[in-house]
Amino acid sequence: MLEAADSPALTAPSGSPCARPGCPNLFSPRHPRHLYCCDRCRYQAADARRSKDRAHITENRARFARWRTANGHAVGNQPALLGAPPHGVYLGSVGTSLTLSPVPAHPVLLRNAWQLHGALHHLLGEPHDRNRPSFSLVPWNEGLGWGVLWHTARGHELAERRDHRLHLFGQDRALHLGPAVRLKCPTVTRRGWRLLRIDVVTPVVIRCQTEGNSTTTRTCPEASNLIGALTGEFSSRLGLTQDPAQVCVELMERHTQPETTLMGGKYPPVRGFVGHLTVRTNAVGHWLLLCAERLGLGGRTGFGFGRVRVTEVVE
Repeated sequence: MLEAADSPALTAPSGSPCARPGCPNLFSPRHPRHLYCCDRCRYQAADARRSKDRAHITENRARFARWRTANGHAVGNQPALLGAPPHGVYLGSVGTSLTLSPVPAHPVLLRNAWQLHGALHHLLGEPHDRNRPSFSLVPWNEGLGWGVLWHTARGHELAERRDHRLHLFGQDRALHLGPAVRLKCPTVTRRGWRLLRIDVVTPVVIRCQTEGNSTTTRTCPEASNLIGALTGEFSSRLGLTQDPAQVCVELMERHTQPETTLMGGKYPPVRGFVGHLTVRTNAVGHWLLLCAERLGLGGRTGFGFGRVRVTEVVE
């Protein structure tokens, strides 16, 4: 006997289940290798696999360190033998371009990007954190000339909503966010020493604590300042606990000069340095500098400071 047309057996959903564990969605695959219902599931499944691989690498390194110690092969005084820290394929930030309509009458330069910074913080709805920015402004070759790197989960959610209304540069405007781009983690496979040139694109702001527990800005950078900027809070943003003793940076050449950027509104002038540096470093320092090239070096990255370009010098 035939079932009725509205029988559950005939109206049950059809399709292939998503390959990500825990996803209840069904979808229609476009080809044999189409395993996930959406990009988010594909990214999450890939991140889970890479986290497992990263844990395996970390476990192997710890086991090798125990073997070295037991057999008298200590490498604490041989930093050139250290490899880059294990990490996934992607960093934890996503980038989007920015477009305003109507277009501002004047170009948005570093000195007036503070207004864009304030508008994005208003949209984000998160409190300011001086040591851990929620986003960073970056020069972008399309749209407004600036893009934004979102560092928090709330920022990732905001990046998925493309259009926003806000009051910026003296009038109401429409802000459009471009497609979200995931930042790839740098790859450093060679161990040993190498020379790197660091070109400053926007002024780098590095603050250090003095003996009186106050802070001072380093406009004439030293190797210790660079190591401090690459470890601590910056490493924690990468999901690492980086020992500064493993980051070897030697300053070979310095062609920098101080530069003061006059900000507007409630913000005081920002002191930093521009120019270029040549450093000698190991694989750990190389990897961290490449991460800083993507995320920003030093402080005030939320205002567009700290953009650098890192290239290897052929000896």
